[in-house]
Amino acid sequence: MFDKLIESGSNTKDKKDRSSYFAVSTFLMSAALIAGLLVSIFGANYDIGNPNMDISQLLAPIETKAPEPEPQPKQESQPQSESRSTELPIRTKAYQRIEETPKAVVPVATAPVDFKERPLGQFKIGDTNVDPQNVGGRTDGTSSATPKGSGDGPGTSASSERSTPPPPPIKKPEVNPNTVVSLGAVNGKAITLPKPSYPPAAQAMRIEGAVQIQITIDKDGSVISAKAVGGHPTLRRAAENAARLARFSPTKLSNVPVKATGIITYNFKLG
Repeated sequence: MFDKLIESGSNTKDKKDRSSYFAVSTFLMSAALIAGLLVSIFGANYDIGNPNMDISQLLAPIETKAPEPEPQPKQESQPQSESRSTELPIRTKAYQRIEETPKAVVPVATAPVDFKERPLGQFKIGDTNVDPQNVGGRTDGTSSATPKGSGDGPGTSASSERSTPPPPPIKKPEVNPNTVVSLGAVNGKAITLPKPSYPPAAQAMRIEGAVQIQITIDKDGSVISAKAVGGHPTLRRAAENAARLARFSPTKLSNVPVKATGIITYNFKLG
């Protein structure tokens, strides 16, 4: 029993030594880690700009100068005589304006002339037509420039006549040769209109009256078909035979012969 107690007492001492060893090693390792962390933090080079921040290193922005304008060439001043000459319009002759009432009939020019109407206001007579600058030949500020091509004499406009295109040729309408024209009643239009024979049966029964025959006239004026459309049945056959022998002038549209239709009326009356 005492052996076991002695044995247990030796084990307790070993445990204390081990715990102290682990405590010291843990302290040393923690101190080493903390020292390494501090060294890494303070030893790192973080570039945050100029560490000194001296005022001498703060530079002001560079001012850019605007380019100097190029010197413009000096305009030569016109002589005083020319400036005075352009103050008033100059005309070779005092022609009347278009809106003015003519005092006398001006003959039509047969050759090109240097014509320019006189401006409103004051003007001078000279060898050539001259208008002041920036006024267009008028002293009231309005423009009176003569249109181009109006130099063929007063009251004429050669340029407008020359530039006006000729009217297009009139095209004749095309006529279909198969066109059929309705003429209505054609008794008075016939060149030859034979009278129908009176049927004996109609005479015996004392039958009288009008018979209407619809005919078709060919391009040459001859009748190519005849059909009764009204009248007593005993009189129709004789009227149709007479209508087929009728003759008419050719019917034309734009000088093109065409077919035509019409009505021939025969009046049967006993004598």
